[in-house]
Formats: sequence, C-alpha cells, structure tokens
Amino acid sequence: MATGVVAALWGGAPAWAKPKPDPPPHGRHVVYRRSSRGRRASQAVKIRNANLRYKTKHAADDPAHAGDTSRVVPLDVSQATFKLWFGHGAHVVDLRTLKAAR
Repeated sequence: MATGVVAALWGGAPAWAKPKPDPPPHGRHVVYRRSSRGRRASQAVKIRNANLRYKTKHAADDPAHAGDTSRVVPLDVSQATFKLWFGHGAHVVDLRTLKAAR
C-alpha cells in the first residue's frame, strides 16, 4: 500500500519507464543538432552548433573539444530538406557549404 502512495506522489512511473516521444508526422524526418542554449560556450562551439546537422543521434555525439557541454537535440525536417542534406549518404552536413538546388 505504501508503495502505491509513493508512486502516486512521484508521478507514477520511474523516469526510465516513461513512454518515448511521438514519431514525426508522415513525410517528416528527425535529424539532430547540438545546442549550447543556457550554457556557457566558446564562439567556436556556438558557430559549429549553428551550422552542423546530423543524420543520427550517434553522429551528433561529436563535441568540438573536451570542454564542449552542448547537448544533442532533435529537429523535424521535411522530406525534401532531408534528401537535400543527406541524399548522398552523408551523416553530417555543414549548412555553410550547401548549395541551393535549382
């Protein structure tokens, strides 16, 4: 009985048992970027975070240097954007070097 009361007070389930976020809507893809929002970061990290996009969460686990405390955050992008960024098998894209498709 006491366990049920404690579970009810603390939200019911432990953090590891909470459901995963919903998948992106049909025709959308999840890509990742690094974010230093709310944290101290060097200019190099800020510029790098603003321009790099990653195909997988594993690829995004690539800090700029040992002191980089940026976290990995998901982004929903359209099918066309996903194809433009990762259509040639790349896992990381630098937005500074992309050319607009015509």
